[in-house]
Amino acid sequence: TIALLFIWDAFTTRHQIGYQGNILNKLIKELPDHKEYKYPLLNERTGHNLGEVLVGTVLGIIMAWLLF
Repeated sequence: TIALLFIWDAFTTRHQIGYQGNILNKLIKELPDHKEYKYPLLNERTGHNLGEVLVGTVLGIIMAWLLF
């Protein structure tokens, strides 16, 4: 159950945070030059893609099987 929570967080929640960062960066770039420098650009690469989540899941299952 806890593993599913981590998978959900890595794939969906953090992906949405990156999407929101992208939108906010676009808004910051539209500001006039004298106001734009006040706001730092946000990290748009947050979370994991589907391949990374699947590999992490498989590795987690293998490690659990080997250790227990």
